Amino acid sequence: MLGVLVRADGDETVFTHVLDGGAAREAGMAAGDAIIAVDGLRIGRGGLDAALAKRRAGETVTLHAFRRDELLAFRVRLQGAPADTCVLSDLSGAKRRLRDRWLGESRG
Repeated sequence: MLGVLVRADGDETVFTHVLDGGAAREAGMAAGDAIIAVDGLRIGRGGLDAALAKRRAGETVTLHAFRRDELLAFRVRLQGAPADTCVLSDLSGAKRRLRDRWLGESRG
């Protein structure tokens, strides 16, 4: 949705790559920007994905980031994920049992 690759650096999320044609690039963001807030709320380590998961393509959010020592605000219009994108997650509990039933897997 942003067109970026990130890494955790302490409590910050830092863009390692900002992809051409992505929402972040169009908003003026760059590799090395340390994202600290989405719409004024601190995201903390790993919180960027959680903050954006509640949003839809076409929505506009404000990302606050440090670029070196300068605090910047970027208005970013989120894009939809490419058609070849998938998300893998760890299933546990009821979701795992539901998946296993759906796949017809038997667990002893």
